[in-house]
Amino acid sequence: MARAVTNGAVAKDQEAAQREREMRSLRNALLCQRRRDFAAVLTVPVVVLEMGSHLVPAIHMWVMETIGQQGNWYLQFTLTTLVLFGPGLRFFTKGVPALLRGGPDMNTLVSLGTSAAWAYSVVATFAPQLLPEGTHNVYYEAAAVIVALILLGRWLEARAKGRTSEAIKQLVGLQAKTAQVLRDGKVVQVSLSEVVVGDIVQVRPGERVPVDGEVLDGSSFIDESMITGEPIPVQKSVGAAVVGGTINKTAASPSAPPRSAATPCWHRSSAWSKRRRAPSCRSRR
Repeated sequence: MARAVTNGAVAKDQEAAQREREMRSLRNALLCQRRRDFAAVLTVPVVVLEMGSHLVPAIHMWVMETIGQQGNWYLQFTLTTLVLFGPGLRFFTKGVPALLRGGPDMNTLVSLGTSAAWAYSVVATFAPQLLPEGTHNVYYEAAAVIVALILLGRWLEARAKGRTSEAIKQLVGLQAKTAQVLRDGKVVQVSLSEVVVGDIVQVRPGERVPVDGEVLDGSSFIDESMITGEPIPVQKSVGAAVVGGTINKTAASPSAPPRSAATPCWHRSSAWSKRRRAPSCRSRR
């Protein structure tokens, strides 16, 4: 009874930890999406004001007639500063300490590149006399676009991780919850957490193999599509290795007529399953 209570408590702790990881991943994805949207909304006007003026003469004329060149730079400075020190602030809070520790990373590269472009543009905007003649140019759009694109990449990464986690969760859901184990000459149904290395397990046709192991008796075709992706079942006979979560199809033997659908296969849970199954499975320890 104490063992069952302990296993149940461990399972609940693991389930709670899994839910916490899923919630953290969801919050991270939502945060990345909000940062991406905010950066994109502020970056698009900067790109239009700067690059649009170079590419489309009509935009250049409109800017000159309305806010003027200096007003254009002031507006770009405001928008880019909001991008860098709003959604892009995380690059500085992580990249600068990493540089000071002597271990620069991607955040360091982003923070150095964007801050250099922003700082040079600030000097060109507010103190152009400090720069040589003919070098009074601004690069606000470069700093803003770098931050926006990196945030877009982070969002795509978070979304991909979320989908991967969901796929893994569905795969884990294919695992059997109980096993038919031979105990004291009788077949009893036990929780998967109570299966230990060396137990003899009965797997009837149509059932999932509860744990990794080796076939001791019988012959059958095992559907391993959840592992290999192959739709054709693989024949397993005495001595063959089976993987937990796969499906035991209608048993058959290559040297005899097909076995009855009610005839089970027997396999022994193996020690190598401990490298393949979840920690809650006793056969892994």
